[in-house]
Amino acid sequence: MTQDQDLSSLLDSSIGDLAELPESVVFAAGAHRCNFDYEVRLSNGEPKIPMFRVKLKCIETLELNNPEKDTAPKPGDETEITYNMNNEYGQGALRALTTLFCKQQGLDEETATINQALQAYKGGSLVFVTKVRVDKKDPSKQYGDIVTVIFE
Repeated sequence: MTQDQDLSSLLDSSIGDLAELPESVVFAAGAHRCNFDYEVRLSNGEPKIPMFRVKLKCIETLELNNPEKDTAPKPGDETEITYNMNNEYGQGALRALTTLFCKQQGLDEETATINQALQAYKGGSLVFVTKVRVDKKDPSKQYGDIVTVIFE
């Protein structure tokens, strides 16, 4: 079978066989054991802004700050925490996060690279303590933030 035939056969696939679009949720404030990943990419808007993204996939929620009000993410739920590299707030928040990883590994936080700090944990399971912040301009929008990381 040729590559063109393989591609054409996709048109005969059932729509139900296609994967659903993954939904990124904001994890409720609390402690969550998650698989950890990260990437760097440009923003979708104009101008293109370099963004560092921490990607977390929930394994289990260990504790919620407000269990009477909040709903825990389900195992498999994913969230992204984005750091804008064009401003001091995004850079400062990323610096605080990577410093935790450096301290855990005994790396010099002033000279270690972001990759050196994070690479050893990429794809691994860690506990992330999170909080939720509300958009100043649109209170209906919420974003997740990482407060700290617990290395077990």
